[in-house]
Formats: sequence, structure tokens, C-alpha cells
Amino acid sequence: MSAVLLFAGMTVQAELKLDFGDAEGPQHALAVPAPVGMSSSDGGDSRSVLLFKNGDKLHGTMQRFDEEGSIYWAHPDIVEPIRIKSGNVNGVFLGQRSVAQHGGTYVVLTNSDTLYGKIVSLDHDELVLETWYGGVMTIKRPMISSITPGNVRNALYSGPGNIAEWQQTGTSKWIVENERLVGNGTIGRDVGLPEMANIQFDLDCNPGELNMQVMLYAKQMHRYGSDCYLLEISGLHIKLSRFSANGGMNLLGEKQVPSLRKNKRVAIQLNVDKENRQFHLFINGKHIEGFGDSQMFIGRGTAIVFHSDSKRSNFSIGNISVAEWDGSVTGSDIGELSGQDLIEFVNRDKVSGTMSTITGD
Repeated sequence: MSAVLLFAGMTVQAELKLDFGDAEGPQHALAVPAPVGMSSSDGGDSRSVLLFKNGDKLHGTMQRFDEEGSIYWAHPDIVEPIRIKSGNVNGVFLGQRSVAQHGGTYVVLTNSDTLYGKIVSLDHDELVLETWYGGVMTIKRPMISSITPGNVRNALYSGPGNIAEWQQTGTSKWIVENERLVGNGTIGRDVGLPEMANIQFDLDCNPGELNMQVMLYAKQMHRYGSDCYLLEISGLHIKLSRFSANGGMNLLGEKQVPSLRKNKRVAIQLNVDKENRQFHLFINGKHIEGFGDSQMFIGRGTAIVFHSDSKRSNFSIGNISVAEWDGSVTGSDIGELSGQDLIEFVNRDKVSGTMSTITGD
């Protein structure tokens, strides 16, 4: 990082040139979650933190993206926002704060970055998005892959937070580093999974090498220690199974997801309707598959448990959030018509054409 200070009278301006060389290797997607409605209990810093691949950190506020995929980052001690290539960024940690934003929208960019916010306007040239983490952001329309309405209700958890909040079993070795769980083995926490749940987290690993399990609605933190639902991610395949500590495992469904090969970081979202035993899986903001359980809901607890056998030091889990879900499911086939916009309604009807504008609410 190099800095050039230009003085003009009593006014000081700073231009920071961030040069880490060309971003080589596979790219990962940035996934900005919906607000969690929390305020820090320890009075800590609520500013966001930009995490670079070389380990550097920069506090501040994300302002916007440009058509080249660069991030504009504002810092209180720097007059103008800094323009940073997203290929040099390892992640963005969004500080906890009190928010009251509902009925927002998920915006997926062409590079698989996912942003959450409220649409101010959209025209032929750009989208204006009001966000809880970076204020008002302007995004060039050619950068937008899909727009999916969302409605997050009461938030229950956001983390990972302090490693002491989690339970590790056996020889598991996990730490919290750069606001992410890093390690291998089994680690879990009772996050109070509700009857209608919106569960989100992202995984950072070499593309195509993901190999992990997520136990949902577990009562114990041990791997295979209690009745639960088991989400398995291996290579390009994702499976959801019903697991009984006494009766073994029954597969509810599986799906091959080629996009797991493209990005180093993958955003996972699972919406759960406990009463109707329905599950909806999203990858990088896109609806991948719906699963159902014909038997009685088997989960006896409210915990989430992660297990990974990866020995790679670059494997991590972050942006973990749990909130109540409003039951809406959209975004299953957005963008399937080349060169045309596609609108999908709640009842799954679809209309193709050209979206002219979006204004107001």
C-alpha cells in the first residue's frame, strides 16, 4: 500500500493507491446479508471492516461498486472514497448495529456478488440501492444479474463472534480469524432456530473442493449426536437428508450445482418451514432446489453444527446469520432468457421482456 499526500493551502487531500499486483487465481463472491437487527452489547465499533487477501484491514463504510467491479470505500480520515479492486478483497465484515429495515431486496451482480438493500430507483442506466451497511449505493445496470425481493423478520443471530460462544468436540481445532471460523472438525452453537427460519452463511474454499456437513435443528453439538437435518456439500453436489441417531439417514434430495466450481466464496441460504417440513436452498442468491420431508419433522433442537474434514488453512465459514422467514420463495430461474429480463411472480408465473424502471416502494 502506498500513499501520496497532496497539500493545497490548509486543505489536505489523500490519494491511496492500493497495489497488490494482479488478482490471480479463482475469484470469490462477496455476499452481503440482510440486516440482523442487533446492537453491540459490548459497546464495540460498529464500523465495517474491509479484509484484504494479504491480511490488511481497513475500517470504514462501503459506498458503491463501479462497472469494473471496484469497491469504493470511505474512511473517516480520508477526504475522498478509496477505489479498490474487488479481486484484492478477501471479505467485508459488517459491524453490528441497530437497524429497522424490512422488505428489502437481494441484488446479485454478474460477478456473483450479492447485496441486500432497498431499491430507491432503477432505470436504463443504473440501480440506486439504499443499504444498511453502506448508505445509498449506485450500481450500473449491466452489472446486475438478478433482483429478488426479500422480507426478513425478527433476527436471532449474527456471527461467528467470539470462539468461546461455540462448542467444539473431540480433536476439533477452530479459531475465529478475520471475523470467520477457520479450522476443521466439528463446531456448533445453539442459535435458536425458529419454526420459520432464514439461515445464511458463506464458505471460503478452493472451487470444487468443498467437503463439509451442516447439521440443522440439532439438540447436541456432536457430529451425528442427535436427530437433525443434514446438509452435505461435496465438490459440486449438495444433499439434504433426514438423520436419526437411531435409524440412520434418509436422503430427501440432491442437486448438482456447477456454480460451485466458479467462485472461491459461496453464499449458502436455506429457508425452512418446520410445520410443513419444507426446505428451500439458495446458492449465491439464486434458488437452486426445494426439498420436502413426508414424515414428521425430525429436528429436536435449535442448534446449528458445522463439520469439515478440510485440512487446508484457507477454509473458513463466515457471515453466519439466522432470522425468521416470511415464507416467500423467489428467484428460481431468474436470467434464464439470454438478452431479456425475466420477472417471476410469487405464484411462479413468469413474464419476459425489458424492465424499464422501478421507482418508490
